[in-house]
Amino acid sequence: MKGRKRRGQTLIEFALVLPILLLVLLGIIEFGWLISRTYTVGNATREGARYAALGKTSTETKTRVRQNATSVAIVDADIALEYFNSTWQAWPADNTGTGKNGVPVDSQIRVTVSTPHSSLTGFFSFLRDRKITQSTVMRREL
Repeated sequence: MKGRKRRGQTLIEFALVLPILLLVLLGIIEFGWLISRTYTVGNATREGARYAALGKTSTETKTRVRQNATSVAIVDADIALEYFNSTWQAWPADNTGTGKNGVPVDSQIRVTVSTPHSSLTGFFSFLRDRKITQSTVMRREL
């Protein structure tokens, strides 16, 4: 009879601990997903800023950002291109004759991506409908 009570006790303890273990596991998965997507967007903005710093056009720069974040659905509306000339200004029209952007040399270029983050598990309400925003600033080169 003693072994039977022991099995029942173990089952009850497992039933009490299982929800906590599942909550921790889902939390690890969800935060890992958020961090992975944040790093992916950060790397994409860095690659886009580097591309723009080399004089690439806005279309080429936005394409480069999207190519470096294939696991995150980034659209052109999520990407902001600016340059600093005493204040942050909107991206100038591309010089189609030379295939270069119209940003003056030695200006600071900022590429910002702000994209919605969708929860992987949907279990944590505070992680739903968040935005992932990353920016990178580089100097415009020759």
